[in-house]
Amino acid sequence: MFREFLNFLPDIVYLKDYEGRYLWANRTFLQFFGKEEKEVIGKVDSEVIPQELAVQWQTSDREVISLKKPIIREEHLGEIIFETMRFLVPLSEGKIGVAGYSRDVTLHKKMEESLKASEEKYRIIAENVNDIIWGIDMDLRVVYISASLEHILGYKPEELIGKSLEEILPPGEYKKMKKILEEELTREEEKGTDKLRSRTFEIKYIHKSGHPVLLEVKANFIRNQDGVPTGILEVARDVTQRKEMEETQRLSQLGKLVADIAHEVNNPLMIISGRAQLALMEEISDPEVKKTLEIILIECQRVKDIIQRILRYSRPGKGEFKELNIERVIEDVVAILEHQFQLVNISIVRNYTPNLPQVWADDKQIEEVLMNLLINARDAMPEGGKIEISTSSQDNFLRIDIKDTGTGMSKEVLDRIFEPFFSTKKRGTGLGVSICYNIIKAHKGELKFVSAPGKGTTVTILLPFLKKDG
Repeated sequence: MFREFLNFLPDIVYLKDYEGRYLWANRTFLQFFGKEEKEVIGKVDSEVIPQELAVQWQTSDREVISLKKPIIREEHLGEIIFETMRFLVPLSEGKIGVAGYSRDVTLHKKMEESLKASEEKYRIIAENVNDIIWGIDMDLRVVYISASLEHILGYKPEELIGKSLEEILPPGEYKKMKKILEEELTREEEKGTDKLRSRTFEIKYIHKSGHPVLLEVKANFIRNQDGVPTGILEVARDVTQRKEMEETQRLSQLGKLVADIAHEVNNPLMIISGRAQLALMEEISDPEVKKTLEIILIECQRVKDIIQRILRYSRPGKGEFKELNIERVIEDVVAILEHQFQLVNISIVRNYTPNLPQVWADDKQIEEVLMNLLINARDAMPEGGKIEISTSSQDNFLRIDIKDTGTGMSKEVLDRIFEPFFSTKKRGTGLGVSICYNIIKAHKGELKFVSAPGKGTTVTILLPFLKKDG
């Protein structure tokens, strides 16, 4: 019964004695080599099968007898590929024989080679495109990442593979991505799987050197044959420069619009303000009328200030750069504000590092930045507090830290701190920090905020030192 079972197998099975003579071969063996049983039994390989294969089988038989343990190897007959296993078997009267089991794996191998070639082709494409290709499992852990990662984010792929996106992304950005993917998965489950649909969104990553990089991400769920999601394929493109160009174009358009508006608004505003001033020059018996006129003057001036701030933001001047002693600039600003701050119970503490190198900057613009940041610090301490101004050296930059003991800011506010027109104040244009950012950027420096609710805020300004060669 066992012999009959072996005859039905689609694979070649045979048994030889210790000298390599065939004792038995199954029906598949006979059909494959076109032999009758009587032409095989008692014969050796060279008398039964093609010489090319006979040499390989004889070599393998001798090896299994020598090693006294099973061997598995690949053997060839023209374009046909066999995967063969040989092992020793006991025969009657204490003798040992060799059993062989050969499977035709030609199609499987060709498919495997084709798959490898295909994988290699797409791997080469993936490794050479400018976009980052991410493979992420359902636990949001990186399982693959293309080599372009190093060019865009500064990391080598092996530094991030195996890590969770929670370890790689800023907290707010991780929550944003996780929410988007969960919403997309829920949508697909509710409306039926759409394997061709992708979701596009923007995520801010942090470059290895510390600066933010804005990526446009296109994400697709990878599914098995049953349609169950097994991972996520993401293609991420660096759009930082594109966004900066769009912002530049937007500001250019805004500048033209604001200039037109300023011209149209200033004329009637001057008339209103002038008439109010003339009226106040007369003797006014009604105190309410006088108060109303004074309010009109104050609000007209406020509108003029707002227009000027918008103009400065949308069309920042090139400035007059020169050698600056930053301590003198800080003291000029503090001299203007310190008395006002003392009236609201806010003290200013200096902590300057002596003999720091000078910087190449526009004093009026740096004064505007310091004025803005100090006023923001004051506004964050309605009950009074302390502002500490420190200077130090950091690499090739002069560092200014403005630290307050105010209410601090949440992560959500910090993420939007440089956005124009974003403000947490009831009265304000939301342009102050944006103007500061643009000024420091024009000076080839950096502006950073560190804050937490209830723990105050530290603003850091980095300005490059003046090189000795100018």
